[in-house]
Amino acid sequence: MELHRILRPGGYLFITFQSDHLLGQIRHDAQVQARYMAENVDLDDVRSNYLDRGFASYACYPRSGGDFGFDVDNFGMAFISPDYIERDWGKLFDIVRIDTGVVGNRQDVLLLRKRP
Repeated sequence: MELHRILRPGGYLFITFQSDHLLGQIRHDAQVQARYMAENVDLDDVRSNYLDRGFASYACYPRSGGDFGFDVDNFGMAFISPDYIERDWGKLFDIVRIDTGVVGNRQDVLLLRKRP
């Protein structure tokens, strides 16, 4: 809602996000899993939430490793499904384009246009 509020009518919004593309990599590749600190996370539960709600998240920085400069209570990995974006964000924006895995084969990109 805030991004919609501050964007002028007809303006474009470019967002990177993480979807099932990266979540699948984390679930099935130990190296990717280690990079995103998911070793103590029930990834099947995360995937279930993703499928049920269209989004999911998990805390990815363990307290034992320090705070990494982040608020470890509130910072983590988040995943949003393109279906959720179309269903919910599509109420406020025209979805111009969604491309999967184009940023480092990890993140997706989304181009939105605020309706005039």
